Amino acid sequence: MKIVYAGAMSIATGSELADAVLAYGLALTRAHQFDVVEVPFLDDRGEKRRASIMLGGGTLSSIECPTIGAELREPSTLADVQHRITRLDPPWLLPQGDGEHVPVFED
Repeated sequence: MKIVYAGAMSIATGSELADAVLAYGLALTRAHQFDVVEVPFLDDRGEKRRASIMLGGGTLSSIECPTIGAELREPSTLADVQHRITRLDPPWLLPQGDGEHVPVFED
């Protein structure tokens, strides 16, 4: 599980979903575009709810938080966000694996 921080809002969601949301926010920022995604999250009582997050041009961050509970997964939402990313960025620019991939630009 990870906590995603978007502006004044923070939500606890699955690690894969959090990584996809951050990658999509980066792709939108690079393309000078905005979009809204709806993702599942766990509220303070541990109940699954949904949040809409506006992405593009803003600051997003996440932290790993394994103490929240079982990993939250929603394959259909993950696939939707990943599809939106590939519409904006070629696959070779996307973070891979541990998120440490950074494109190298020649001067």
